Amino acid sequence: MSPVPFGTVVRGARGVWTGRIWVLVGVLCARLDGDPGDPGPRGCAPGKLVSAAYEPDADAWRVIDQDPEPAARGFGPGRTPAFGAAVGVLGADAVFMIDGEYYAFQPDRWDWQWLAPLTRTDTPGCSTGNVLARYHDDRALTLEHGGRVWATSPAPAPAVAVPPIGSVCTHTGLLVYPAGLDAPAIYQPRSRRWEATPRPTFAASGVAPSAAFTGTSVLWRVPPARVVAFDVATRSWRDAAPGLAVAPDSVAWTDGGYGLYVRGRRLQAYNPGA
Repeated sequence: MSPVPFGTVVRGARGVWTGRIWVLVGVLCARLDGDPGDPGPRGCAPGKLVSAAYEPDADAWRVIDQDPEPAARGFGPGRTPAFGAAVGVLGADAVFMIDGEYYAFQPDRWDWQWLAPLTRTDTPGCSTGNVLARYHDDRALTLEHGGRVWATSPAPAPAVAVPPIGSVCTHTGLLVYPAGLDAPAIYQPRSRRWEATPRPTFAASGVAPSAAFTGTSVLWRVPPARVVAFDVATRSWRDAAPGLAVAPDSVAWTDGGYGLYVRGRRLQAYNPGA
């Protein structure tokens, strides 16, 4: 790929694929410690927030804004270099959580839009079926494309899913799961209803809080080396193929359900199995 157009490293970078362009947001590396003549340890002094878009067909970058609106609060020495999370796609827009709030990059306008705020934004949401969704207390919150207000689910989640340790979006809904994966629940934004799921047929104590949707199933890693999957279509549980060496939510899942990630300077591929 052609290099990122900032002349230096972008730290804590997160990206969203819109179907046409890859939108990148990160914190500029203002200075690299450990450069020739610098006796200090090698590292990165965080600078301002930057954003750019990559077009694969042309292998070309285009700077969105070297000082985007969300950076108004400032990102410099003494501030955290991690701005938030890549949330997903809303319409054709790429959505990020930045400094605890939601922002959408709109390619048609080539500009940012601040989305409706929440009273608590401690956990990032995700996108499902052209809707943003997140879980708070015992309710699901959703925001539709072009919407100005977050809608609250009319009913709380089933008691078995409370308290959850995490949530993940599938292609149709928001799956909320408790510790041990004991009967997660799925919220369907279109019908605005919760659906309880079957209990797993295995013990999953010590399950990591991160999960990922592969396109057909939701995956979790269960220490020390087990990977388990919940098939969204059939509502069934199974053991996935072993060998996934990183957290499922740090993997790029292709349309065919394969996972790609970099480990030790090598591109690794993972097949979760049928």
